Amino acid sequence: MKILAVSDVPSLSLETLVETAPERYADIDCVVSCGDLDREYLEFIVDGLKKPLFFILGNHQFETSQYRETNIGGKYGNYAGGSTDLHGRAEVFGDYLMVGFGGSIWYNGKPNQYTEQAMARIVKQVERKILLMRLQDKLRGRISKEVIVISHAPPADVHDQPDMAHRGFQCFHHFIKRIKPLMWMHGHIHLVDAFKNQVTLLEPATTVANVFSCKMVNIADHHIDVHSHCVI
Repeated sequence: MKILAVSDVPSLSLETLVETAPERYADIDCVVSCGDLDREYLEFIVDGLKKPLFFILGNHQFETSQYRETNIGGKYGNYAGGSTDLHGRAEVFGDYLMVGFGGSIWYNGKPNQYTEQAMARIVKQVERKILLMRLQDKLRGRISKEVIVISHAPPADVHDQPDMAHRGFQCFHHFIKRIKPLMWMHGHIHLVDAFKNQVTLLEPATTVANVFSCKMVNIADHHIDVHSHCVI
């Protein structure tokens, strides 16, 4: 699986390549947005690369679909043409299960902010759905798909910051312990150097990466490589 991950701040180098040399991204499987990027920017990337987009909203994105609900199984509108809003959902994509948690910790009451308790309820709903899917796989003699998570805020104490607005969610650690996702990509935490990598391995085997601005993520079996820029 090869993923183009974007978040928070548009990448001028990515825009240039999408416009002038989109064939350089021919082998990516999908684009993921970890929040706080304009619709026009995401549509430009999707239209240029002709790849599916999975996204969640950030805490600075106040636009939501009139059909968007936070409960599992609800209706979800598209944010960009042909895209999938993953917030509170688990969607099969090829050999993987894509999961998403949008928004940030509550700090001033604007849209797409959640208390720890509110996010924990969403996380538990997704956990139950995945555990049910795994039980069905076991009963049918199938191997369960590896889980890839995208979120806006990071797990607590992993890449987060001490101010109220940029704290991570503690409940994400409960999800990691029970579900053991292979990969967790987040945004929200701005890096002074957009070409810097911020990658942490959580036991037993979950790689957490800050995909601020633009990152290329390669997943081959259980080996994960995160490139610090999108010039490939």
